[in-house]
Amino acid sequence: MKRLDSKIFWGLLLILMGILFMLANMDFISLTVVGPLLFGAIGLLFVIFFMLRKDNWWAAIPGLALLSLALVSGAEWVLPVSLESWSGAIFLGGLALGFFAVYARTLAEQWWALIPAGTLTTFSAIIVMETLQILQGEALGGVFLLGMGLTFALVYISPSPTERQKWAAIPAAILAAMGVLGIVALTDLLAYVWPVALILLGLYILLRRPRNRG
Repeated sequence: MKRLDSKIFWGLLLILMGILFMLANMDFISLTVVGPLLFGAIGLLFVIFFMLRKDNWWAAIPGLALLSLALVSGAEWVLPVSLESWSGAIFLGGLALGFFAVYARTLAEQWWALIPAGTLTTFSAIIVMETLQILQGEALGGVFLLGMGLTFALVYISPSPTERQKWAAIPAAILAAMGVLGIVALTDLLAYVWPVALILLGLYILLRRPRNRG
């Protein structure tokens, strides 16, 4: 952040904090609402600076993280249901969006951002699955490995301003295979794997058969 940007940021932040605490002291808003509003206001400032200049790509990470915190902590004031059981997934999802935004904003120059983005998305998905009781226990370990495999696959297929990250294909294949096998072995899907595998193998043979010339 350049010096002028820094002055503007901290100046606006102090003004927002002053306004919120003044409104709380005047009983226009409750002190319990100040926290979510402050998270949201600071997060919004970071997002604005992220959008204004390409060099401020880093601001997307704290910006979206703070906005997700504002959503979780302030949900009870705007929504009829509590998001407490979803707070972890929402916060990690917000962080993941921040890293995805970094990658998109820098036109893939910061390709490394895909790795924490995919990792955080995987953890968020695991929390959702556990909350909804889609998968439990050790099967979630397979979900983690599969998610990491897909993360490296995304690194492999994504464009890069310098050269393609070919190395990512190896951990992508290994982790995804381990994840699928782990999930299948610990669930009722095992009985369907071999029939599906045989069907796919048969289709492959049929589609790859030599054609008659003439």
